Formats: sequence, structure tokens, C-alpha cells
Amino acid sequence: MNENAIGLIELTSIATGFQVADTLLKSADVRLLLARSICSGK
Repeated sequence: MNENAIGLIELTSIATGFQVADTLLKSADVRLLLARSICSGK
């Protein structure tokens, strides 16, 4: 079965975002499309 999906994760810390992205990419068959901060003040 070949299914496609798009997921979004919103976090309050840029450092936590890097850790989550690293873990996801290492543990699942996923592709990272975009990683950025939403608010420049964070």
C-alpha cells in the first residue's frame, strides 16, 4: 500500500524543532519539505 500524507508540527522552540526533525528523519521513511520559524521574534 502506497499512501501519501502531509504533516505539520508546531513547537515553541527552534532547538526542539531541530531535535524533532532529526528524530523523525532517522526513525521513519519521511521527507522534510520545509523547516522554518513562523515568528521572527521567537
